[in-house]
Amino acid sequence: MKRSCMTIAWSRARRFVSSGRRSRRALSSFRRFRRSTMSSTTLQESSMTPRDNEEDVLRPTFSAPPQSFPRIDYVLVYDHRDVAHDARRNIFHQRIRRLGLQIDIEQVGNHSFVKIFCPFDRLCYEAEKMGLEMPLKGCEIRELESSGFLAWIWKYFVTDNEVDFVSGPFATDKLYLFEGFENELTLFRSGLRSLLVHNLLMEPLPDTSFSPTAWGDSSPATSLRRLATTQSVRSRANKDFDPEHDYNLPRLLLQGIYKDSFVMHDRSVDDPSYTKLKERDPEQHTALMKRLQKFHDPRRELNETWTKLFKFQPLWKIRNYFGEKIALYCAWMGLLISFLWIPSIAGVAVYGNALYQVIQNHTIQTCKCYASNQTLSDGSRQCGEEKTVSDYIALDIVGVLRRSFIHFGSANALFSFAICVWAALFTEFWKRKNNTLAYRWDCNKWEATEQDRPEFVGTETQLDPIAKEMIPIYPESKRILRYFVSFLVVLLMMLCVIATIGTAIIAKVFFRVEAKCLTGEPAEMSDFVPECDDKNDYEKSPFWCILVGTFFPALFMAWSVMIWERIYLIVVRQLNKWENHQTQSDYNDSYILKLFAFQFINHYAVLFYMIAIRPDEYGFQENGILWLGSDYKDTCEKLTCTSAASLQVLLLMVIKPVTKFCHDMAIP
Repeated sequence: MKRSCMTIAWSRARRFVSSGRRSRRALSSFRRFRRSTMSSTTLQESSMTPRDNEEDVLRPTFSAPPQSFPRIDYVLVYDHRDVAHDARRNIFHQRIRRLGLQIDIEQVGNHSFVKIFCPFDRLCYEAEKMGLEMPLKGCEIRELESSGFLAWIWKYFVTDNEVDFVSGPFATDKLYLFEGFENELTLFRSGLRSLLVHNLLMEPLPDTSFSPTAWGDSSPATSLRRLATTQSVRSRANKDFDPEHDYNLPRLLLQGIYKDSFVMHDRSVDDPSYTKLKERDPEQHTALMKRLQKFHDPRRELNETWTKLFKFQPLWKIRNYFGEKIALYCAWMGLLISFLWIPSIAGVAVYGNALYQVIQNHTIQTCKCYASNQTLSDGSRQCGEEKTVSDYIALDIVGVLRRSFIHFGSANALFSFAICVWAALFTEFWKRKNNTLAYRWDCNKWEATEQDRPEFVGTETQLDPIAKEMIPIYPESKRILRYFVSFLVVLLMMLCVIATIGTAIIAKVFFRVEAKCLTGEPAEMSDFVPECDDKNDYEKSPFWCILVGTFFPALFMAWSVMIWERIYLIVVRQLNKWENHQTQSDYNDSYILKLFAFQFINHYAVLFYMIAIRPDEYGFQENGILWLGSDYKDTCEKLTCTSAASLQVLLLMVIKPVTKFCHDMAIP
């Protein structure tokens, strides 16, 4: 759990649907919940659930049968016109009922919604099987309250008032020992309840009935036997594996038997349906609000605390509602934004100082006549009279910015060292915060009790020395072979990225030769002031050379980074599935390693070329690109490569979020 929690930034939080809408617009939004988001859901990522109250007033908007569910834990969606899969769906529904879950099917338009409710005894069994730790009654952990002026100020920024408890492994026959056991609907918080139901549906459902009385014995031997039996049911050997009779939700979604699956928000007084009711019938709305105020409303609590600009994030409330994984992501994001103030202020100060010095010392070279051309001792040209920047700043703003980059380059070493120290400190602070939250939220031992992935398939069996049961395994030799094949594929993708960069560089050099953009320094921003060798050189617009020789290649590099990233994500997901990882933590670790290795090359290879290979003083291109001669060089003078590298980073930082924003606006 700790390893997966520290890499939450690579994973996406699922989109979710508010309850209480039956319109066509809601149906279209439901269909946007693609299986790609649900198939990657792990642990608390599936912990966004509804919490409707015991009374009929909080029933979901779906028309409920007379024996209405207290709440809806899960929703499956399928097209009722798809009669070809009716038989498999009916078998799956029967197995859901045999496991102790209750379902109700409602048809809305062309879609049928399967509403699933998990009774309390089934939740208890699943929690005990997973080895979850639950808070013990009367074992509060009270923090020492600080006194003084700073403590008085500090409390106005705090949003969490939840009390931490000492926790212990959940046991059904010791239910009275746990906090909140009196209320069956609130013993398991929203995030935990959805985790339990989601984990149950992800497993292959056996064709057996669930009996709560059979699970009353909580002895260690019985618990181990339960775990071994569950593992055997979930991870069968290939010789017993038949996809047509494997009834677990991920496989049914993959085969198109169900169009979508999701969990719903808790009902809240802030739901849009209640706003419409207020407009339609104010008296009924007032009476309804009085009844709703008697019950816990976690969504309203989040809305009142999480949206405050000058208050801390309510991490405990986020954890209780969305689950640990999303809460840890929010904690990581909050710490990162807080830490980014340090390098951002330092960077602006350093660059501002460089820009100020350039403006104070900069002079403009004008080329009003072609005859008055002289060369200075340092090799630079001076044409006409020199004037201060106040006279020509509008004409030479690009030159000023370019020289500020060069001047800033002298402080690169110190600033880069400071950034390295900052990154190391941030990592250590995050480790401390992550471990603290994982300990307080009782998920620091998750990997020790983690169950197998539903997609894991063992090809051999061996005897478990503890449970004395035959368990499926995947041979290490086959696993290493698959790792090696994956390594070759990732390496091939990296070589493709390098080949793309090389092709762009060669094309840029050939264009410069054909367009005769080789006067003085290569067509970088330093060439904005034209050379004055003769009239033809002056009449040829150097800005065109800058645009096509510098800006367009940088733009192409930025687009290639995003295109290769999208292609690689498709490839790496298939590779990770093919590797047949046994646990979700192993799956995440392998996925993160592949992403990091490729994205490091994809994002930084071109920058490494600009800084370490392109500078002329290093002598890597004495005979030009591909040894075609000195005219076919792609070099830059000392310190001038910084401007091109900065332009590359700027384009990438602008294009990626803008593209994603436009995509999200077009396809939410």
